[in-house]
Amino acid sequence: MTSIYSVILLSLFTAVLLFSSPIFSSSSPDIGYFLQITDLHTNVNYSTSGNTKEDCFKLKSGNDSSLSPLGEYGDFECDSPMILIRSALQAAKEFAPSPDFIVWTGDNIAHIPSDAEYALDLVFTVIRNLTDSLEELFPGVKTFPVIGNHDRQPANYLPTTPYLPFYSRLLNESGWQRFFDVNTTETFRKGGYYSQKIGEQLRLIGLNSLIWCDCNAYLSTNDEADPVDQLAWFEQELELAKSAGDKALIITHVPIGYLETPKDVSYLKTKYNEHYVKLLVRYSEVIVTQLWGHAHTDTFRVVQDSTGQPVAYGLVAPAVSPSGPPHFPGLRVYMYDKRERLVVDYDQYYFNLTAANLFGDVNWHHTYTMSEKYGFSNLTAASLTRLISDFRQPHSEKFDAYLQLNRYSQSSFVCADDCRLSVLCAIANPLQAQYESCLGRAMAKLVVLIVTGVVLLLTLIYFISSMIQYGLRKRRQTNQYQILSQQITE
Repeated sequence: MTSIYSVILLSLFTAVLLFSSPIFSSSSPDIGYFLQITDLHTNVNYSTSGNTKEDCFKLKSGNDSSLSPLGEYGDFECDSPMILIRSALQAAKEFAPSPDFIVWTGDNIAHIPSDAEYALDLVFTVIRNLTDSLEELFPGVKTFPVIGNHDRQPANYLPTTPYLPFYSRLLNESGWQRFFDVNTTETFRKGGYYSQKIGEQLRLIGLNSLIWCDCNAYLSTNDEADPVDQLAWFEQELELAKSAGDKALIITHVPIGYLETPKDVSYLKTKYNEHYVKLLVRYSEVIVTQLWGHAHTDTFRVVQDSTGQPVAYGLVAPAVSPSGPPHFPGLRVYMYDKRERLVVDYDQYYFNLTAANLFGDVNWHHTYTMSEKYGFSNLTAASLTRLISDFRQPHSEKFDAYLQLNRYSQSSFVCADDCRLSVLCAIANPLQAQYESCLGRAMAKLVVLIVTGVVLLLTLIYFISSMIQYGLRKRRQTNQYQILSQQITE
């Protein structure tokens, strides 16, 4: 009863928010806006009589009366049914009626086991249907997609072979070719990455993070310096932007650094992560920001240079899919300054899955505006670093707010001291050495090295001392033998 009562209160509260939800408008011609959609994870086989242990698919043997029926709009242990996908796209149209462009940051297919009977042809068909829906809702609006680790079958497996047929099939069979300029498709066919102009002295760079991802099983047995030459191309593209006086907005699926919790889970293979972050530092004056998905949480990352100064940042948007970790489905609308080529703010929206299933409340609601929630005057690496400093204060209300929004739902995200340290270290330290140091392991490693060194030194001293003692004993024995021999002779 308490649970239902809390849901009712939350539903009433969100209904009030709906009437004050900021559908974007700006009187300034310099301020534009764009939409981010991520991690739809379309479950075309979802059924209210499905089993959460079986990917929420309709049971082949019929209904199981021992199972609780799943909600019409989905379940926190399931990926998105089609009705939720349609609701999300309609809400996107409501909150961003005519965006300058759309970034679509990957993972369109449900979390299906690699050995499941799910053909790659169906992957392309599902993505094609989403492509058609976006074009129908947003005619004439450029959409920029990137590849997620679940846009393959098997998932989490992508060979690093250049010009893999998979890339051309995405362009042709999933309809992505309609979004790209002619000169953009060549690099996409080579390795799933591209660059395209989106405004005056502003370009968008879409990267294929799956070929760097720690989740990519192919990389466990194949070690390459620069798969499909993406890092070299990325550096070249940033250098071209710098020479032309352009700025670059970076989109990719998998973030840099580490998962907030549990700790020690890296997103990218270490050597690719280190190389990529170094490029972010080197070309920080060129990069507007980075936009990611993959995590299914609401968070961000800050990059520092060698002196500890914040120079770059990236934002992770929540997923439409309500699963892993459980959260309300989300959408995001960004505001950016066209003249200054800066992202200045964003509005986050959510869908109360519980209220939709129990009470039929199928409206999407405004969660928060970034600047208002955290008291920003601008959205920069420096302002996010100051926010992290606020997070580190005892009993930080802003950190509590962040944790609530990180996986927003009617359930609280319980995060004790060790968890909080893990979160803080992840958002501010994308490099391995920084992360280890933040967790306090650098000092521990130093102590181990010192102790090991002392032990080795003492062992060496003992060995040398033993050899000296042995030499002295041999000399005494030799002298005694000579004296004894002399006495016998006499």
